[in-house]
Amino acid sequence: MKKKMLILMAPSGGGKSTFLRKLLEENQDFKTTVTYTTRAMRKGEVEGKSYFFVDKERFEQLKSEDFFVEWAVVHGNLYGTPAHQINDIWQAGCHVIMDIDVQGAEVFKKKYPQALTIFITAPSIDVLRQRVVDREGKVPGDLEVR
Repeated sequence: MKKKMLILMAPSGGGKSTFLRKLLEENQDFKTTVTYTTRAMRKGEVEGKSYFFVDKERFEQLKSEDFFVEWAVVHGNLYGTPAHQINDIWQAGCHVIMDIDVQGAEVFKKKYPQALTIFITAPSIDVLRQRVVDREGKVPGDLEVR
């Protein structure tokens, strides 16, 4: 099987996670990576499934060990994709699918030129804003940045 990589991109609230979850439910040939982040866990998220939540010191240590394929600062928090997870997925005979930000996608396209990127948009900026507010349970201070 040829090793495939699909990268989903969208602004906050754009629908990446929903699209990813649906594809994974319906297609066993795709597996996703679990990103490391320094941001706080949100309601409904699960350690090791949604993200690996670490403090900045641990993240920096992993960075210094070349643990991540890519990492980025997004909205003031660090996010990184572990390199070994991609290889593990391919070794299992599956395709990789990820939802990452535009910065990360640029890095991945350089390292994995075969990767297919998909940019998801919402019907309007107002819908995006409302999705973020609904997800957070309040209007976050960085809403306009997102």
